[in-house]
Amino acid sequence: YNMKKTSLQSEDCFYINHNPFYETGSDTALYYCRPYDYNIYQLTTSRLNKIYSFVFPLAYTLPNGFVTDTLLKGKRKSYIQNHTNLISGVSHSYQTGNTLFFRLESWLGRFDGHDSYMYNLKSGNLVSVINIQPDSLTFHLPLIDLKEGAEFANNNFFTSDGKYVYTSIPSFAFLNFKNANTDKKVQYNSTLREYFAKGSRTDNPVIVQIKPKAIF
Repeated sequence: YNMKKTSLQSEDCFYINHNPFYETGSDTALYYCRPYDYNIYQLTTSRLNKIYSFVFPLAYTLPNGFVTDTLLKGKRKSYIQNHTNLISGVSHSYQTGNTLFFRLESWLGRFDGHDSYMYNLKSGNLVSVINIQPDSLTFHLPLIDLKEGAEFANNNFFTSDGKYVYTSIPSFAFLNFKNANTDKKVQYNSTLREYFAKGSRTDNPVIVQIKPKAIF
């Protein structure tokens, strides 16, 4: 790999606050996502394989040859800035069982929070993470902080160990969620009762561990 000869130079890509490699729960394999690419690759100790490909409506798709067209060299970033409807790539790819997690990248996140998804490889069901509503199984506490913070909007799911995916919620937001449930008379478990009794708004973020059902 020669950085000086690659078709994508640093000035072609806008800043994104994550690296392109994602944990799979295996110490010999990672998932890898490239800028301006609609594929997820698996990187092992011996090879790089394309394992998932995405096809989007034409109105949201980059033009053919976007990466290879020499006329766009050094201009790709400005092109994306001027075409905010376009999906510029796929990122934050994790898999637990039959569920594939991923995020769609766009300039300044133009999809109003609807950019993080769960796709069931067995049933074909697609779920926008922002639409997942808390219920009694989560003690009426949300799984992400999109409506009361910026952690998930900025960082999405952090990592995966192959069985779970992980994110976090700022302590102040978690306490706000609890206070919003006073009318529901929620019966919290012992761990949550202890946290709410001792926790403060300035505590460290709450780590959220999520394991999706095998089938939606």
